[in-house]
Amino acid sequence: MNYHDYDEALPKSGTWFAAAERSTAEELQDLVDFCMQDPTIQAILLSVDGYVLILNEQRQVVAANDSLLHDLHASSTDKLIGLRPGEVFGCVHSCDAPGGCGTSKSCSVCGAVISVLSSQILNQPATGDCLMSVQRSGVFEAHEFSIRTTPLPARNTKFIVFVAHDISAAKRSDALENILFHDFKNIVTGIRGWSELLVKRPQDASSIARKLVNLSTRLSQEVESHNILLQAERGELQITLENSLVAEVMDDLRDYFSSYPTDKVHSIVIHYPEDPVAVMTNRTLLTQVLAHMVKNALEAVQPSEQVQLRFEEHELGVCFIVHNPGEIPEAVALQIFKRSFSTKSLHGRGLGTYSMKLLGEQYLGGAIGFSTDEEKGTSFYIILPRILETSS
Repeated sequence: MNYHDYDEALPKSGTWFAAAERSTAEELQDLVDFCMQDPTIQAILLSVDGYVLILNEQRQVVAANDSLLHDLHASSTDKLIGLRPGEVFGCVHSCDAPGGCGTSKSCSVCGAVISVLSSQILNQPATGDCLMSVQRSGVFEAHEFSIRTTPLPARNTKFIVFVAHDISAAKRSDALENILFHDFKNIVTGIRGWSELLVKRPQDASSIARKLVNLSTRLSQEVESHNILLQAERGELQITLENSLVAEVMDDLRDYFSSYPTDKVHSIVIHYPEDPVAVMTNRTLLTQVLAHMVKNALEAVQPSEQVQLRFEEHELGVCFIVHNPGEIPEAVALQIFKRSFSTKSLHGRGLGTYSMKLLGEQYLGGAIGFSTDEEKGTSFYIILPRILETSS
């Protein structure tokens, strides 16, 4: 399946997950008027901390608190009435299906939708985490919310009190700590081990020095990678796009992994283009994006399997593809570009895939996606504009 866009026919029900049906404008207005007059609902909106939405049985907004309106720069709830939570916050998946928020395949793993449905079905409070990718004014952002939903029966309607707390800062801190205590620690441990061996075996200084240089290079690459990501998230990253040959980009990636263990490097096969093809890009950032793709693929392959990098002509430009055998489970695939999502079997895919999405699309102007299939394996790709003028 290709996870860059939806190429499957929509089910006859109009949804891949939650019901798509919505209330009429008249029904919504009736509930809005009730919420404005009901003392219990008004007390909830005034006293509960966080972003508060009152939802009807079709998961549509009929009331919202001032905190949410303030952060959305909305003067009133008028423009929010009838929307669903994902549509309110700008979730990229709220447009994946005609039914909107809750009806796409990605919604089946969304903690917000699942929490709402759980409260409706079980008639009891529910909690969950929502790892939301947001696109606002062409800018890709990641937000993490802690969700709590509570049934509120009133006036023959089963309202849902939807409360969201932004926990993005805490999740971001956790992710960086994981990097510090896993990726960095492993490299530093290696440097220390070879340094101690150098003291014991000075006669092997030349070979040990090469090991130390490789590990130091990897540590420098990791620091630079995360520095670029932090700058990009803050909107402080300044880059220059230039006309570069595809072969030069592949050389950069080959050099990037030259400091990696031999068994890992031998698993990487780079297919160079036969003819010179140019692409408008920033080679440093593109190397970072492709390196994340390759590292993810290396984590997924068995010792005897290969990771392949190639490029193809595409109707929209040049397509760099990183392929490895094996399929990503759908529950994982649907969350692959979310910043705080990771699994033990796919350690590092959280920030890595989020980083490639942010850098590849927002800064390089490309399109990032992937396909995964049991027989064909998994391919991550970036499509970039091609420059017709090539170097001789």
